[in-house]
Amino acid sequence: MGCNHNMLVTKKDQRVDLEDIQKLDYDDEKVIIMLIIKKYINHFVVILSIIAMLFHLWRAQVGVLDALLQRPIHLMFMLLICFLGDEKYLNNWRKILIYISLAIISIITCMNMILHYDVMTLLSSAPRPVDILFGILLIIAVLEACRRAFGWALPIIAILFLIYALLGPYFPSPFDHRGYSMVRLISFNYLSTLGLWSIPLSVAANIIILFIFLGAILEVSSGSQLLIKFAMALVGSKNGGPAKVAIVSSTLMGTITGNSAANVAMTGSFTIPLMKEMGFSPELAGAIEAVASTCGQIIPPIMGAAAFIMVTMTGIPYTKIMIAAIIPSLFYITVLYSSVHFSCTRARIMGLPKKDLPDIWDSFKKITYLLLPIILLVYLLVKGRSIIFSIYYTCIFMVIVTFFRKSTRMNLKKLLKALEMGARKTANLSAACACAGIIVGVVGLTGLGLRFSEIIITFSGGNLLFALFLTMTTSLILGMGLPTSACYIMLAVIATPLLIKLGISVLPAHFFVFYFGCLSAITPPIAIAAYTGAAISGGNQFKTGLIAMKISLGIYIVPYLFVTNQTLILWDNYLELIFSVIFIFFALISISSITQNFLLVKNQKIDTILLFITIVLILIQKNYLTSLIGIVIFMIVFIFQYKIKKLRLRKNQIV
Repeated sequence: MGCNHNMLVTKKDQRVDLEDIQKLDYDDEKVIIMLIIKKYINHFVVILSIIAMLFHLWRAQVGVLDALLQRPIHLMFMLLICFLGDEKYLNNWRKILIYISLAIISIITCMNMILHYDVMTLLSSAPRPVDILFGILLIIAVLEACRRAFGWALPIIAILFLIYALLGPYFPSPFDHRGYSMVRLISFNYLSTLGLWSIPLSVAANIIILFIFLGAILEVSSGSQLLIKFAMALVGSKNGGPAKVAIVSSTLMGTITGNSAANVAMTGSFTIPLMKEMGFSPELAGAIEAVASTCGQIIPPIMGAAAFIMVTMTGIPYTKIMIAAIIPSLFYITVLYSSVHFSCTRARIMGLPKKDLPDIWDSFKKITYLLLPIILLVYLLVKGRSIIFSIYYTCIFMVIVTFFRKSTRMNLKKLLKALEMGARKTANLSAACACAGIIVGVVGLTGLGLRFSEIIITFSGGNLLFALFLTMTTSLILGMGLPTSACYIMLAVIATPLLIKLGISVLPAHFFVFYFGCLSAITPPIAIAAYTGAAISGGNQFKTGLIAMKISLGIYIVPYLFVTNQTLILWDNYLELIFSVIFIFFALISISSITQNFLLVKNQKIDTILLFITIVLILIQKNYLTSLIGIVIFMIVFIFQYKIKKLRLRKNQIV
């Protein structure tokens, strides 16, 4: 091939310097061939993604397919996109061959299920050797896809669970079990709906992909930009304006996207640079965006699809789950907003000039029509329509409402982009859900769920708070590095039976593990949302994670509150609910004030001590009188600091 030995032309007509490529000992012809192959692989993935999304929309419209038909089709699409859809991994011949091989393995192993789905369950008791081989290969492919997407955490856990299933008799009591052969373990995972093809993958194929498509429509149509502009108009002029913009915009987007790290990448690309310009340190800017992006997954009515997954896991009606999420989400917002406000006011970080901000009413009018699909979704669910039916027609309606304004109007190109984006963004999550399915399968096969309950109860000595602490620790560890949906499903199988056994109602038990599954995204050492924020801000990753945890310290207490006071979730006593919310509000404000060392002015030691007493009186003592005393102490600190602030203002001193 004739070519310039110093430069090459890529598919985007961008010139690539060959000096670095030549270090790999490739000649020009091989480099050109590699670039051509990557070009056609990219075209293939684009077409495949669109077809995959259309298949899922069609399936949502026509109704339920057999589980062992639909889920292998879904996983085949998703694994192909995982292995071939990210060009940064196809940067040399060895990796290209490896990932093409894994893609071929994915096709063969999934097609085996698709072509024989009607007899596979019958074969699980007497599997063919070829089925065992295909099962092993598919599990390897799933582990690699998950590793590439989210790192080693979940694959290592899955591998340890597989080892546990194989070597059960060699584990000490109470972890021991009779053990299972390789053939039994693989057939259980590959030939039934109890392992690889279990609930996690079902949720990805039926619910998560449609919600991600909904978010993709919003992003492609520039609706997300309108939400950010509305947030700018609403809180941009307040103290620490950009940080509060991050809270509002990331919460609005996060409740739809359902992935804290992805939400940080989406909204953080705008809010983090803006925060840095206003004087925030890189670590603080990244931390605020990470905590704000995690918040959206707890906000009803959507909760980043968690509400609908919870319906699947518990069988509890959607309306009850939506109502149950209101108080915990208000507590989360209270801690986040107060911590950011105190931090920004103490650091004297002012808001953006009002003249540079959009008009609030004009911004609100521009986003009003984008809320219509959400209203439709809630209406359909409240009326008792199925989750899949409701999400499907919400997606259709979202496309329609984008035509209400020229700036968001969808054309064919944008629609195809949204279809592609929906499948691409689901691919990694589906790999994680399939990997979580392996864990769920082992838990069911070995009875580990019941053993886990016995172990925690034994270690805690039956003490509820200590048992909750151990469950929290388990949830944070298992959830590190995982997308929220996969994390919650796994925790719901492993941890909620323990909480229910301790006398906690089903809904508070599920909310407890779900809450900490969300918080794992901002908890070091693997704080995936915080580290994504650090990558954008240029700050230190671990320090960003620590600051995120400090900002949200009060949030870590909230799950204990609605487990020990289940009225906050169940709404079974309205008078107690009202008083509890008021008391806890003052306690959470006090926690934020202590962590940020500020209320109206910088806290003195006596202020911190009094605020700590307020927290103890409200949260530790289940008594209205002690809680009222705590509020009185808080008001004494507040009034004292107000007078100091007023005195300083009179003297023209800056607080």
